[in-house]
Amino acid sequence: MFRTGNSGWLAIALIAATCLLTASVGWAQTQPYDTFQVNYFSNANNSAGTDAWTRIINTGADAPSYPPSNLCAMIYVFDNKQELKECCGCLISTDGLAELSLDKNLVSNPFDGRSPTNGDIKIVSAAPNDSFGGVPCDPTGGGIGSNGKYVLNIVPTLDLRAWGTHTQNDRNLTEDEYQTEILATAELDSLQEECYGIVTVGSGSGICGEGVGNSSTVCN
Repeated sequence: MFRTGNSGWLAIALIAATCLLTASVGWAQTQPYDTFQVNYFSNANNSAGTDAWTRIINTGADAPSYPPSNLCAMIYVFDNKQELKECCGCLISTDGLAELSLDKNLVSNPFDGRSPTNGDIKIVSAAPNDSFGGVPCDPTGGGIGSNGKYVLNIVPTLDLRAWGTHTQNDRNLTEDEYQTEILATAELDSLQEECYGIVTVGSGSGICGEGVGNSSTVCN
């Protein structure tokens, strides 16, 4: 009887260990929850001149140290055909607010010269990753290293929150909070690599955030 019972407990223990191992592997393939936010945009550069805005704050709520750290909003703008058009990184100080115009800051400098009307915006809350000096928030993740491989040095870090306004077809404005999603490592790597690609090809085009700068925010 004891042997049978021990075998049963052993089987349960093995199953539990397997589940924990599987969960650990799955967790290793994702970044900390609450570091990835997404939203849509619509009717950019419309004839009525109704602009939309993305507003991002650095709450400082989950900072690991005092005073809380500056954070980067790594921003990636896609059109409705899933093509990355622009990317940039905005350094936001603690309790700071970044305000980005859709028409003037997010879709005004597409790498291929074709500004999108509808699409989506993805924001990664990250630690500063200055690789070149003077660029505190590098959305390309450091580009390609001397070994010919992508550096991929963006480190997702909690604390940013974002809201967006939307120009609807009747030209009325609505506003909602960006939706938080789980950030898979593959998605994070893809964003960095695609951003590096369009910045390299664009020769100055493909970088969003132009003209955004105040006491709490600098974009590049």
